[in-house]
Amino acid sequence: MAHLFVADDANGVNGKSQVVDLLMFTAIAGTSLLAPSFLFMREKPPTAPSRGAEKKKFSYKESLKSLANNRNYLTFLVGAAFLWGTYSVLATVMNPLIAPFGYTSV
Repeated sequence: MAHLFVADDANGVNGKSQVVDLLMFTAIAGTSLLAPSFLFMREKPPTAPSRGAEKKKFSYKESLKSLANNRNYLTFLVGAAFLWGTYSVLATVMNPLIAPFGYTSV
């Protein structure tokens, strides 16, 4: 569609107004195609799209309690924290360790 609005202009005099016209056309077309969705779309479908959507949703506190009692999650959390802490410590002390060998941080 852009080639209908922005013509090849050797000196570029009309280019700015043509681009503004193209952007206006795009905005009008997008708005006119989006407007029916506000009129005809529902907030929820009449039936749940999956079994997971039918399940009860936990509150934030309930989900934190559930995670605190989940052994697999706690094992993963401790392992990830250990790896992240090791990486942070090595990144912090790496420069003084390799400086005697002629390496710099640059």
